[in-house]
Amino acid sequence: MSIYIGNYIKKLQDNLEKKVLRGNDIIELTSSKQLNLFILKNIYDAWNKNFEKNKIIYFNYENKEILSAVTSLKNILSNHIEVDIKNLKGLIKKSIIELIEYMFYPKNFIKKDILKEIKLAGESINRRSKFFIHNKKVFNNLIESSKEKDLNLTEMSQIISSYSFEINQELIEEIEFLLDCKSEELKKIIIEPVNYKELFDCSENDYKEIVTRAKRKNSFQDAANLILENTKSEFLDERENQQLRSLLNEIKKNYT
Repeated sequence: MSIYIGNYIKKLQDNLEKKVLRGNDIIELTSSKQLNLFILKNIYDAWNKNFEKNKIIYFNYENKEILSAVTSLKNILSNHIEVDIKNLKGLIKKSIIELIEYMFYPKNFIKKDILKEIKLAGESINRRSKFFIHNKKVFNNLIESSKEKDLNLTEMSQIISSYSFEINQELIEEIEFLLDCKSEELKKIIIEPVNYKELFDCSENDYKEIVTRAKRKNSFQDAANLILENTKSEFLDERENQQLRSLLNEIKKNYT
């Protein structure tokens, strides 16, 4: 963990009087509203991932009544968030790193982040947009485009790519102040997203679909098997191939 993030989290925890934080506490947890929203986003994603992981084959989860009940449950749970202070450290760390990636690479981050939604439908995209203060236009375009049908990966990628993103200097300065470091140090905390297309014998959109499916598997072993099944044999022969190892490590983060 970056020393800047570690120092900030320690200071934040030391100043917290409550042992259990609820939704209203988290929305005001730090001086960065965007960071607070990312913390809530990661709580939502953890619940969503756990729900998908624990689905069993004996029920029709696409039934309208079930979908309505799940939506109601999500809404109820969102009003009853409780985070023990001891579980806060990992949550804040993950959210800060994501926020830094979003600040410097907004287009790539939004493309990757929105895929955490199971369906690229208007309702899901609208829910995701509520975790972002800026770049509402791209979410509105996605919502408008998904009114007639759910988007596929290619359509979503094209819409996001057509949007002109600008680096949000105000947000960068906000996080510089929060972590007490300069933007050069912030960039060192993350690595620019790597394009792993050359590992696969397919188009860029197809390779992204493979990675997305892998991240939705129930275990890292299943995810790794899917990646290895689709990797070019020449890279499989190189057991220490850095790109392949890097991709598997990136996917593994979803299971820790």
